This record gives sequence, C-alpha cells and structure tokens, in this order.
Amino acid sequence: MTPDDQARSRLSTAMNDRRVELRLKWNQVAQRAGISIAHLARIRGNEGPLTDLAKSSLETALEWPRGTIDQFLQSGEIKTPPAASPTSIQIPENASEAERTALQAIKDLLEAQSRELALLREEVQRLATKRDADNTNDERRNTA
Repeated sequence: MTPDDQARSRLSTAMNDRRVELRLKWNQVAQRAGISIAHLARIRGNEGPLTDLAKSSLETALEWPRGTIDQFLQSGEIKTPPAASPTSIQIPENASEAERTALQAIKDLLEAQSRELALLREEVQRLATKRDADNTNDERRNTA
C-alpha cells in the first residue's frame, strides 16, 4: 500500500468517525454532499481521484472547514479550531459604557441564536431519522 493509499484509508476512517459524531448515515452524507452513494463509496474505497469539488462537497457534508481534507491528507490530522461560543466573547475593560451596552446586547443575541441553532439541529436530526425510518418501512412494504 502506497503512502497515498494509506492516507486515503485514514481519511475514510476519519470521515466515518465524523459521520458517526454527526449521527448521520452514509446516504445522508452523500445527499448533503450532492453526490451519489455509489460515488461516495468509490471515494471511501480509494477507487479513483478525489477531486477538489468532491473534497469541498464532503467538507460541507461533514461540517468541516474548507481545506480540512487536504490538511488531513498531508498531516494525518484534522485540526479544527474550537468554535467560539458567545459566552467566550470578552468585553474589554476599557470599553465605554455605550460600547459595553452594545457589546452585551450583541453577546446576548448571539447566545439566544446559538441556543436556537442547537434546537434546530436537533429537530433536523429528528426529522431525518424519522424520514429514514419511514423510507425503510416503505421499502419493506414494497418488497413484501
């Protein structure tokens, strides 16, 4: 196995780990990436080139920052910076009262939006799981 093959094999493992972390099925990853499940299987199996478009699409699907796949293929690591949370935003001590008020209002708004986004992600995941269960039940009925 060549070093490139080894890197692609490790990438496949990293993609699987991320898929599990996001609680997605492979067909959901393919759908998010806008590629067929067969194309995704070829990418995961190192059967053919990994184009820039495919990398970009997979990074979007797996919620990785742009360039993550190239970085991983070169270094063997995924180094994603920690997400800044609204609570980590510090208001400078030398800020005027008006600046403090404005920054606090922005911080409060970001915290509320962060909570709302978390709820939306949970709802999307719930709906996707329900859809997959419905599709499985439909497939079972059609084959019976």
